[in-house]
Amino acid sequence: MMDIRLTHLLGILLMAAAFACAVAKGSLPARAQDDASIDQFVAFLDQSVRAIHAQTGTTDEAIRAGCRDLMARILDLEAMARDAAGESWDAMTQTQRAGYLSAFERRLLSDCVGPIRDYKGEPIALAGVRTVDGSERLVAIRFGPQDGAGRIITWRLHGAAPNNLRVIDIIVDGRSTVANLRSEFSAVLQSQNGNIDLLIEFLRR
Repeated sequence: MMDIRLTHLLGILLMAAAFACAVAKGSLPARAQDDASIDQFVAFLDQSVRAIHAQTGTTDEAIRAGCRDLMARILDLEAMARDAAGESWDAMTQTQRAGYLSAFERRLLSDCVGPIRDYKGEPIALAGVRTVDGSERLVAIRFGPQDGAGRIITWRLHGAAPNNLRVIDIIVDGRSTVANLRSEFSAVLQSQNGNIDLLIEFLRR
């Protein structure tokens, strides 16, 4: 099982590792030059994580509700789910897609609760930005002290306007959330003779 650990997208695996290394060495800018949309995304993430933690205490259901609201605001859930499903997405009926999307969201929600519960109010700040594939951006955000001891999580974003940036992958410790899920889902489908309904059941557990 993969661990998204918010905070639980990568031929991007190697790119992410190189990017994180560059951030750690200080070879990337500490902030996005004249990019208000990136600054706004980081500020919103910071405020949201702090608000969820402050308002919910240690109740998992309350944290889950906060995570659901945050995900709705920053994730392109359908794009992530479609990418994770791979070729199986085109084989799904509309009913299966609806069930799969709901189960996919539930999976990400489960992966969100632990990190928020464990959050201790550490600083959240932009560590670096890189443009990839023309318009998409890898945004490295440091959770913790700025002396290098914090954890860097990289968010792959698309969209341009401040209110239109959406996350299409989250890269933690050099691992792509979407790539890991795609591998996991593929293994489930292979073991179940490609039965999509059984994949959806698996995600709902």
